[in-house]
Amino acid sequence: MVSTDKLGLIYSNPYDEVRDLCHTVKTPGGFLDIPRSMLYQMMSAVGEKGRRTVLVPIPGHDGTPDYTLDICISIRNYARWKDIRIIDALRGQPRESLCECKQNGKDPNAIDIVFRFNNSSDGIDAEQVATLSKSYDIVLVDNVIDSGRTAAAAEKALGVPCKLITLGSTGQSGLPMPKLYYTVVRLENQGIDQEDYKAVKALIDRDGNYEQAIHYMSNWDYGGENLDVAECAYEGFRATPTDPRERGDKKLHEADGYILCRSESSVYDAFYLVREVPRQDPLPEGANARTGKGTPVYFRTTPDCGENTGGHYVEIYTYNPDYGFEGNKKDDLYVHSKDCDYKDEKALENYIRKEISKITDY
Repeated sequence: MVSTDKLGLIYSNPYDEVRDLCHTVKTPGGFLDIPRSMLYQMMSAVGEKGRRTVLVPIPGHDGTPDYTLDICISIRNYARWKDIRIIDALRGQPRESLCECKQNGKDPNAIDIVFRFNNSSDGIDAEQVATLSKSYDIVLVDNVIDSGRTAAAAEKALGVPCKLITLGSTGQSGLPMPKLYYTVVRLENQGIDQEDYKAVKALIDRDGNYEQAIHYMSNWDYGGENLDVAECAYEGFRATPTDPRERGDKKLHEADGYILCRSESSVYDAFYLVREVPRQDPLPEGANARTGKGTPVYFRTTPDCGENTGGHYVEIYTYNPDYGFEGNKKDDLYVHSKDCDYKDEKALENYIRKEISKITDY
């Protein structure tokens, strides 16, 4: 476990939810599979209150950053309007990976992790990093944080307090998982929103009735909180790890689970409602989906599916902490082939998970 006094985790996801992605990014071109919504969230995590950012990729077990550098470049390319620099500052001694340690029965905590400055990186040294840290946030980037020893070693080598972005976190480091927020309703003082914007403005400025304004705007909240975290950033559901109350916009009121904010600019104003994206505990071993009530379940398609039946019969089993899923069948779900291509296994699984997430009976 690392000390949380200096190192701050500003973006991550429960490892069980992004396990496949964390492995994929290690392969050539794997960074291209990082969802745009996730890049948006990582980009939003840096540069709070206009601060400039330096991204530093953490070297892998071979001593050099490769896929972590790809993640850094992806974040910067997605946020061209932000002042984001990338410095390939660190190198390390080759060592066994965490996975190799576990396979070989070794204690990963017994491996010494030491980083040094990369002498070929424009002569970057501790003095330059210290100077940069006065006007830039120094943000370390890795694919997974487990015990936190690697991130702590990287911060120690740089010699300045750092923030940390990872795709996934096992929770073993003790660093708290960052909260996510997303805008569910936005009304701008222009175009088709203008009349509703004026109605909300009147409720606030004339009547001082913030709760009525929140109720009025919530009519356009079509259940974004039921979306997966990784899919929040579409059709206006913008998920960010930055609390809008700390982003410089004016927080007006909180009620009914919403935060009402006002963004003022020289061009036009806007009111918007924000909710916190609920973080869920990782699924227990064997589970592969979660219902709308958060119940872990295991699902499987039956053999008699596909072309012959025009779809898939899906068996759903609920989880019992004493004996897992065996013998605890709860429901059957039918997925018609017209709704999903049964030949695309991954697409089918994702579709089934979404259908199960709509179940609210258990």
